[in-house]
Amino acid sequence: MVNKMDGLSKRLQEAVENSLVHHIASGSWITTSWDSKQAVPKERLKMIMDAVNWGNVMDRVASRVEDRIADSIFNAMATEIATDVKKVMCNHEIREDFRFQLRTLMAKHSEKLKGD
Repeated sequence: MVNKMDGLSKRLQEAVENSLVHHIASGSWITTSWDSKQAVPKERLKMIMDAVNWGNVMDRVASRVEDRIADSIFNAMATEIATDVKKVMCNHEIREDFRFQLRTLMAKHSEKLKGD
């Protein structure tokens, strides 16, 4: 149990850190008036864009796209499985047989725990 909590604490800490980095990087923590904004000279923008490592940008974009594709596939599969389970469980005989099997297994494991 301690190892699981350590892992959970670490994952929570990483999630908070990632959230803070995203929040700060997005600039949403500070606002400025449109009237006070200064235009960036085109030469400076070109210099900045030329300095960007586009390989790194594409790697980060690809990683995010892969995550979104994986999430979409997982969610579609989970929905499909849930639908299949609902269809199977609508059959009274199958549902009762399934309950019987579960009760039998639970009783068996309960007895093992009492014996330990």
